[in-house]
Amino acid sequence: RLVGWQRVGWLPAFSMAMMTPLAPGAVVLASVVGGAAGPWVRYRGEPRGLQAQDRASNAGVRRPDILLITVDTVRGDSRLLEDGQWGSRSSFSPIHGWTHFTEAIAPAPWTLPSMHSILTSLPVREHGGGLPALEGESRRFTGIFPFPYVLQQAGYETIAVVSNPHLAPEHGFADGFDKWFHSDESHEPLTLMFQYTRLKERFTGMVSEHRHGRDRRLVRKALDEIGQPRNGPRFVWVHLLGPHEYGRDPAEAIPGWEPGTTDKAVLAQSYAANIGAARAQVNRLTAAIPGWIVAITSDHGEAFGESGVWGHGKRLHDSELRVPLAIRRPGVEGGVIQEPVAVADLAHTLLAYAGRAGGFPGKNLHTARRDPIEVGGVRRDGTAFAARTKEGHYVGRKAGPVGPGVAVSDGTRAAIRALGYTN
Repeated sequence: RLVGWQRVGWLPAFSMAMMTPLAPGAVVLASVVGGAAGPWVRYRGEPRGLQAQDRASNAGVRRPDILLITVDTVRGDSRLLEDGQWGSRSSFSPIHGWTHFTEAIAPAPWTLPSMHSILTSLPVREHGGGLPALEGESRRFTGIFPFPYVLQQAGYETIAVVSNPHLAPEHGFADGFDKWFHSDESHEPLTLMFQYTRLKERFTGMVSEHRHGRDRRLVRKALDEIGQPRNGPRFVWVHLLGPHEYGRDPAEAIPGWEPGTTDKAVLAQSYAANIGAARAQVNRLTAAIPGWIVAITSDHGEAFGESGVWGHGKRLHDSELRVPLAIRRPGVEGGVIQEPVAVADLAHTLLAYAGRAGGFPGKNLHTARRDPIEVGGVRRDGTAFAARTKEGHYVGRKAGPVGPGVAVSDGTRAAIRALGYTN
């Protein structure tokens, strides 16, 4: 698996395993040869359009390092940067080349379909992923690949440091990454202790320090990877989960808060505290890499009682779809863009910075706009799609095709339930 043989079939690895008792020396030799051939095997199964790009042709070309930060469940009226770097309609200071998009619209009102769109620049109706299927949720269609593949082929080292069990390899989110780190795969300090804390959480409702410090560990891991020796440009994706957990894990002591509380005022204070904690981690990351291009956004918003609705994933409405979006380009003067933009166009825009946007879906956020903006993928109702007009109206769209269903592992399913999803 480490070599990458599973991308062309499991037969070579299976054959070596069967040969081990008979010819262990030959198996060792085959493994060494396979390791040397790993880079060739790794990319053989990728789309033909990517095979045509020659990594060698990128030698000596200066390409920018890129960091994508996605923070789960952040409303458009929340700040993810310090005051001096955050723009608004009324005031803005273009510090460090930040461009702020005040009317950014996420592709879907919950994580799974939205992140498929953010990584592919395709609306949910076109990539077909994250929709109800006969077996779990759907995977994106075969032949649709995320933008980290393009950067990988352009000579980038691609690294993902993420949380949220929906962002599972089963759904293809690890595709295109040289290194994949997921918080749910981190059992520390000991596996037995980890299982003990999981059981304690289940029966008491209290969140353990292991989960409480998840975002801090993710940022620390990302900074460790960024500091490693390198052979070329890097693309790093970090996904933080803290704001999503405001109903179970407040970042600080909130008067009146207890596990399972439904007090709306208390929950609002908990949400604000978790946004503040996420802001601290975001600024910790961005301050450490002053020369990098940085994009910050969220996968979806959160309804706080608008029209009697709380939470996310329930309807196509600005409260669940409008999110923050900011991009820093060192050496470029920033600004504020106040017209509606599609967060799904972020992948195309990041590829444009690397000179690799040609032929990739989507538009450049700095030069073009989608009108209307396609949204959809209401949780447990894959037929709900709409087009958002400039005036903020949502016009219904017919349902698009659904990708193949994906059965996630029992561990992933349990982690999803731990986030509050009942099915």
